[in-house]
Amino acid sequence: MRVAGELGYAKRRAAAFAVTIQSAAVEVMDNSVADVEVDAGLRITGDFLLPRIDGRVEVAGGTIYVDRVLELLDRGYRTRVVDEESSPPPPVEAGPLETVALAVDVQLAIPDTLILRGTVLEAPSSRSPVGLGNVNITMGGDLRFRKTAAEPVRVTGQVRPVRGTYEFQGREFDILREG
Repeated sequence: MRVAGELGYAKRRAAAFAVTIQSAAVEVMDNSVADVEVDAGLRITGDFLLPRIDGRVEVAGGTIYVDRVLELLDRGYRTRVVDEESSPPPPVEAGPLETVALAVDVQLAIPDTLILRGTVLEAPSSRSPVGLGNVNITMGGDLRFRKTAAEPVRVTGQVRPVRGTYEFQGREFDILREG
C-alpha cells in the first residue's frame, strides 16, 4: 500500500489536505464470515470540515460465507415500510457518515471475482424443518457510492451472478451468467 499526500496550514492550523491511497491485493476481511482482497485507488481531499473521497475499489478476489452471514442476521432487528411519496422517512440516528459533511464518489468494481458460498443454509429465525440448501455462486458487478455533504449515501449499479450451483433437497441447479 502506498499513501502520499499534502497538508496545508493557515493561521497555525491544518487547513486543506490531499491524500492519495494506492493498494494492490489488500486483505480487507479475513475471518469466519469472509475472506476478501481489494485493489484501491482513492483520493481524500478537502479540509477537515468538508472532506471528499473519490476513487475506485476493485475486488481482487474473495469469498463470502453466506451461511455465516445468515447466522449473524438471526439477531433481532426491526424494519418499517414507509411510502416516501406520502410521508417523509423517519429521522435516522446519526451514524459515522451522517455526522460529518462528507462527500463521496467511489466505484466498487467486482470483475467476476467474488464467490458466495454456503452450506445447509437456513433462513434467519426459521423454525422450518426445510433448509434453503447449498450455494456456490461467482458474482460480478459494478456499484457506485455517492454522497454529498448534505445527503445520505446513495448506492447505484448492479451485482449479477456469473456462474455457479445451487443445491436444494438433493437436486443441483446450474446458475448461468445473467440467469
